[in-house]
Amino acid sequence: MEEPAPEAPHEPDARPDAERAGVRRRLWWLAVPIVLVTAAVWIGTAFAPALAVHAPLALLLLCPAWRHLLLVALELDAVTYFALGLARMFLPNPLYYQLGRDHGPRAIHWVEERSGRSGRVLRRVERLFVRFGPLVVLVAPIGTVSALAGASGMRPRLYLPLNLLGNAAQLVVVRLVAAYFDDEVRSVLGFVAERVPLFTVVSVALVVLVQGLQWGRSRAPKTPPEP
Repeated sequence: MEEPAPEAPHEPDARPDAERAGVRRRLWWLAVPIVLVTAAVWIGTAFAPALAVHAPLALLLLCPAWRHLLLVALELDAVTYFALGLARMFLPNPLYYQLGRDHGPRAIHWVEERSGRSGRVLRRVERLFVRFGPLVVLVAPIGTVSALAGASGMRPRLYLPLNLLGNAAQLVVVRLVAAYFDDEVRSVLGFVAERVPLFTVVSVALVVLVQGLQWGRSRAPKTPPEP
């Protein structure tokens, strides 16, 4: 696995030596949990068919993507769904926020390089963030946007409640949608349950393929940007 650290700065860091040393030490406390969370997302995505049928809580904790939340929303009681779902969705985000706050544009570049399609989306979001930063955090309370919020200098007292509220709103919306389309969701779960081995093998293969392609792109020589 590549060393989870942002690239070397292109410009001298004007911060005092003691502050720079503290930032470097803190980097590992941030990068290691972020890498573990990313690995959990890969595992949850790869084994989503089996987990959705046999271990919905594990799927919620590993990878609370919208499509997974929709499948497990009615399989869990409301307290478990909202309490553990909110904790899982919110807690990694302050790590990204602090990473962006400490390392600015370098952190954004690091996240973009390791986020695949999300990285390309993030580059588009950056343009909106200048004018609509708080709204972006509320609507898309995810790790990549959190890094952008930290790099932009957004204050924690504004970022934290917006991110928490945004994640809570997502859980409520998904629960309501799952309740409205209850029969359809249960039909999908039943269809998957009858073919768990097949769907799981396909899902694992897709995750391995996508991550392999992404790793290959990250290892390819980069063309220097035009002036």
